[in-house]
Amino acid sequence: MIARSLRLVVYLRRQDDHLVSHYQQRVRVGETRRLTEWAREPDLSDTYDYYFQLRTWERLLEPHEFVVRRFERHRFVDGSLFQDFLDAAGIDARAGDMAQVPSRNLSLDAETVEFLRIFNLYRVENETARVGLIDNRSLVRRLAEHSTGSVLTLPTPFLDRFMAQWEEANRAVARRYLRDATEELFQVPRKTDNTTTEQHLDPDRLDHFLTLLDLPEQTHAPLRALVEREARARGA
Repeated sequence: MIARSLRLVVYLRRQDDHLVSHYQQRVRVGETRRLTEWAREPDLSDTYDYYFQLRTWERLLEPHEFVVRRFERHRFVDGSLFQDFLDAAGIDARAGDMAQVPSRNLSLDAETVEFLRIFNLYRVENETARVGLIDNRSLVRRLAEHSTGSVLTLPTPFLDRFMAQWEEANRAVARRYLRDATEELFQVPRKTDNTTTEQHLDPDRLDHFLTLLDLPEQTHAPLRALVEREARARGA
């Protein structure tokens, strides 16, 4: 027995916002499907049924305190996720007094995500790389510095249907864990500013990425063939 009590802190993010963000994370480790195909997973309840997940952790871990918070920036203590976590964990410390680290959750725009997806295809088809085991961290850091376009998302009707699956579970979370009489788990609407549903890389834009990443000459021709193939498939 190391501790006498356990305080469990959990942050919950809107399922639709997390879904499209999670796709970016999957592309960074080798995903080769477009977002619209990847999002058709048969059952995501293990991830997004928050009430079931919280009840399971409560039963298995039996925490003395269970702190559930919404991942909504306007709710963070002092506007800081770090300070909010310290508050939720009951730690008497100031985040501003601690050494700051750079964010590792770098966001990429839709065009850049599509380039990275196609580069994953190149590595799978030409270098016997395995989906899910590709390390693109160094590329992502360089790409993020020049990624200023719209962020990829899914069509509104799809996301509406997706969120409808979790309505009852979300209400149950609000009632049981947040004591919220409105039974409204998330009050901030999904992100729509500077977003696009177009996942496309114009073949004429490939040179931009080849130069930006200083990719070896031997990758240029097969990458161009892949970009043109994917552009044709998208337009088919």
